[in-house]
Amino acid sequence: MATLIFCDFDDALEAIQNAPTKLAVANVIDQIDQHFEAGSLDVTPSNWAHLPEP
Repeated sequence: MATLIFCDFDDALEAIQNAPTKLAVANVIDQIDQHFEAGSLDVTPSNWAHLPEP
């Protein structure tokens, strides 16, 4: 799995929208979580609510 770099949440959301499979969506969401936990991506509760269920 490639590591994705997101400039902001909109960039991350675009990566989810372009993911070709449910597994790819889940992988992108996992990476969003990793970036958030590392402090390299700001994600608000409202942003989290916009994420699809993997």
